[in-house]
Amino acid sequence: MINAMVYIKGITKGKYGAVSAVVCDSWGRVLNKTSMFVGETTPIQADFTALLSGVEIAVESDATSIKIFTDNEGLIRNINRTGSIKDEEIIKLIEDVKSIADGVPFEVTYIHSSRNKEAESLAISALESGLKEQEEAERKKIEEERRKQEELERQRLAEEHLKRAEADSKINSTNNNKSINKPVDKNAVSKKIAVAAFKRAMLFGDIAADRKSSYKDSIKSNSDIIPDEREEKQVSAGGVVYKKEGGKFLICLISKKNGRVWALPKGRVLPGEDLEDTARREVAEETGHLTRVTAILDEISYYFYVKEENVLYHKTVYFFLMPLLEENFCTPDGEASSIVWLSPGEAYKRLSYLNEKDVMRKAQKILFMAH
Repeated sequence: MINAMVYIKGITKGKYGAVSAVVCDSWGRVLNKTSMFVGETTPIQADFTALLSGVEIAVESDATSIKIFTDNEGLIRNINRTGSIKDEEIIKLIEDVKSIADGVPFEVTYIHSSRNKEAESLAISALESGLKEQEEAERKKIEEERRKQEELERQRLAEEHLKRAEADSKINSTNNNKSINKPVDKNAVSKKIAVAAFKRAMLFGDIAADRKSSYKDSIKSNSDIIPDEREEKQVSAGGVVYKKEGGKFLICLISKKNGRVWALPKGRVLPGEDLEDTARREVAEETGHLTRVTAILDEISYYFYVKEENVLYHKTVYFFLMPLLEENFCTPDGEASSIVWLSPGEAYKRLSYLNEKDVMRKAQKILFMAH
């Protein structure tokens, strides 16, 4: 049995608060102490919560009497004037204090804040820890919402890709049925393939500007129709690399061919390499930046013909959303003429290829939702 002396402190920052209580015996020896983050509260509620906590641990320490010390004069004035208090939460706390004391006499006494430093220190520590946990919980909540949005975007892209594949399959099936039992003119077919490949190349910018005119002339010549060309597949990966600076997103673009072509960094998949590894490697090689992959943005396909090899290439490129981890992580390989950071709108305008503009537009939507 002891005569307990309890030092209490309630402290708030913004709408959040924490409380503490230090229980001593009549000789001033510390018997018990506690502190906790109480979440959303008001200054007066925090003080009364600290009072409740102090009485609880004093009773647990088998106190025969309890003397509460606080540096809040308002709490002392209110503790004995229950009838004049309008805050229902405070009234309930006072009732809880008297219920827990359960016959153990207690009084509340003023103490100068300079003599209440230990309780104050405990309360501040609990508040800081609680606020950090609160911020982490908010961050996780925002991150979870972002992951959900990214997953919805991936599902949407997958559904669009499936619809395009089904539509292409129906068109190919119709065309195959029309061609049954008809004689095949190899020269005419080759010429049509070459012309179609050239048109696609002109549209997407996949034939160098200095080769377009000569290539166009060669297609016009009946004597230079592509003879039994073979078709090969290529797979590449790259991404929309971004960083946040001054509260705004910036996009990394590269230029090639002495600034005549602006594009997203990308490159071919090496044997044994997965798409995400390729995207990270190619970005590092072309820009020098270290990145990570957070979401698939799009998959694009096109054809281009290389006359010297007599090959019609069917190329597929996978693009990812790639936040910057470290700028200028390594030395670029020199393939790009220049490397720049632009706003999403300026990056969209500057891109040379229409299909990459579509990728950029999808990246803008995701970044806008995350902003």
